[in-house]
Amino acid sequence: MEKKGMSGKESLAGQPQNGQQSEKGHPQGSAGTSGGPRNWYLSDIQQMMYGFGDVPKPQHDSTVLIEDIVRQQLTSLLLQASDVASTRNGRFIGIEDLLFLLRKDKVKLRRLLRYMDVKDQRSMALKGVSDEGEEEQGGDKVAQPFKKRQKICYDFLSSIDSTGELVALMEDDGTDEVKRERLLRAELQTRYMDQKQYMEFCEARQMSFGRKYKSQRFKDWLLTGINTELKPNQQALEIFSYFAYETVAQIVDMALLVKQDKKALYGDPVTKDSPNVCINYYNQRSLGSGIGSPPSSTQGPASPVQCGIGSALEISSAIQPDDIHEAMRRYSQCIGPFSSHINTNPMVLPHSRLLCL
Repeated sequence: MEKKGMSGKESLAGQPQNGQQSEKGHPQGSAGTSGGPRNWYLSDIQQMMYGFGDVPKPQHDSTVLIEDIVRQQLTSLLLQASDVASTRNGRFIGIEDLLFLLRKDKVKLRRLLRYMDVKDQRSMALKGVSDEGEEEQGGDKVAQPFKKRQKICYDFLSSIDSTGELVALMEDDGTDEVKRERLLRAELQTRYMDQKQYMEFCEARQMSFGRKYKSQRFKDWLLTGINTELKPNQQALEIFSYFAYETVAQIVDMALLVKQDKKALYGDPVTKDSPNVCINYYNQRSLGSGIGSPPSSTQGPASPVQCGIGSALEISSAIQPDDIHEAMRRYSQCIGPFSSHINTNPMVLPHSRLLCL
């Protein structure tokens, strides 16, 4: 459309359209209310949502909302980490600053330490370093510093831990119940998939913010529009990408719980124990089309897909923006034995809790 007093070509000159790729390889989306970039990771987040339990084609509005929430959360985390780094007179934001912010949640801290261990193991495997920290060069073994990230974590946690509880998390091999529930949901989600669907699901499960060839893109997405003197180093950027990935996962987890509660409001007490509505979508879709289901000698009634309402079933099963808003409202509200006695000002926005802390 043409603007008054300006031709269509002139109005679009120098303004890359939404989703268009720039010379650096990332889309130049429109700026949000906070002045930051938008719509850089829509396709990636849609794949993540699918891998965490949403339908194969998540709603576009839900994806945009999740990207905005993730960047708002990471911006707050970046500013808090910058304050911690300034307090210790650091020249940049490092692993130590993020560990300090995470020190009060042992479950999430242990999860982060496991992630750091996996990154070290991967680096050692790529460099040909053995478990003893020796690198083979021409048949000779050369001593190398191994598990660099783990060493930084151990040194810092030892300096602030007087009881030894935080350091003990590095050797804790206990079960992560959140990860276990996600794996169970993924198993139920793939139970009725054929080979093609399963391969697509596996690709979605591998999607993340921290791929090597996307590191600069993630850095630009994170730091654009933020005024801070201290910038995160490469290892801190890895943790920020991990936090972004976990934030998407937690939003999907909570949104699925909201959808499950909505389903349980119709008076059936049994429905509250069902895994979630997205898994019911896969079961109905697959059983109706014969995918992954045992052969039957008789033809049953027509499935929703056969009746031509498969797309409507997928839309109703997908995570909606209202589900995400309700999930964030529940997460941000005050809970506890004295929460009903807390006076809140309706004119003041409630304090936003960070999902990653």
